[in-house]
Amino acid sequence: MFKIQKLANINLSFLLPVLLLCIIGAATVYSTTFTDPELSSLFTNQIVFYFLGLTIFLFITVINPKLFKKKVVNFLIAILTTLALIGVLLFGTEIYGAQRWINLGFFSLQPSEFAKIAIIILSLIHISEPT
Repeated sequence: MFKIQKLANINLSFLLPVLLLCIIGAATVYSTTFTDPELSSLFTNQIVFYFLGLTIFLFITVINPKLFKKKVVNFLIAILTTLALIGVLLFGTEIYGAQRWINLGFFSLQPSEFAKIAIIILSLIHISEPT
């Protein structure tokens, strides 16, 4: 299921520009918020989300792609995505006039972004299956 040795095969020509953009983005946020105590938490949040994204990237990198060919995994992805989208209707908070986020206390989650990824994964699996 997991292949840790795949981490050694990460394409650095892909990863380095992403890390560079993260550093530039963090520097930009810091430079615009360091004098305002109310906005200084934005830099910390930015760094936390960078590390969260990197952790998710590394986790997905070590997953065996054949795992997504299993119907149980596809069903689980579809059910979790559907439940998250229904959760927005039931528990979502309105921000800027739209009810698209679920407030988890320390941050707001937008399940539609995960639904986009789930649709891509499920459609690619469906397309690659022989008919």
